[in-house]
Amino acid sequence: MDILIKDPATNLFLNDKALWVQAEAEARRFLLPLDALKFCVEHDIKGMELNFRYPGECVSTSSEIYVDPFCPASGVSALG
Repeated sequence: MDILIKDPATNLFLNDKALWVQAEAEARRFLLPLDALKFCVEHDIKGMELNFRYPGECVSTSSEIYVDPFCPASGVSALG
């Protein structure tokens, strides 16, 4: 499973250089949610979503799963 960081306000993805890009193919992929969260904390990135992708899936896939670990109102708790 790949984990991508996405800005829900702009629908842009974060790349390896901590820049926002439109193409999902250019997005940085994380293997573990904790690695994605560490990257966000280290680069002071807030208001983002973690998007979970199974191999071969793209942004238009109906099984897309996302969470906002820094917003308790998102309805999905990163802590369980």
